[in-house]
Amino acid sequence: MENDTTRGVIAGQAMIFGDKGLAKYLNTNPTTPANWRRTGVGPRWIRVGLRCVAYRVADVEAWLTGRENMPLPPTPAAPALVPPRAPAREPAPDVFPRRLQVA
Repeated sequence: MENDTTRGVIAGQAMIFGDKGLAKYLNTNPTTPANWRRTGVGPRWIRVGLRCVAYRVADVEAWLTGRENMPLPPTPAAPALVPPRAPAREPAPDVFPRRLQVA
């Protein structure tokens, strides 16, 4: 069942989405907008109530425009599966003389 937060609301000339509506508009997982808000990487948002946020379509479009042809970050080198061996050490000198074994 769709409501105003999923399909968008026309307020004057501005169209406003809720989390579900934004996720549907961008074809992403419904939890993605909340993750974006928490990490600070998503479009600008407005707190409407205690547990309700809204996104203006103009803000979403501006955010998308800023991400056009954005190069991907370089991938880090894969970690070595086996740590490299430490160089061989010299044997420690005998501190105490060994006992002579008498046969």
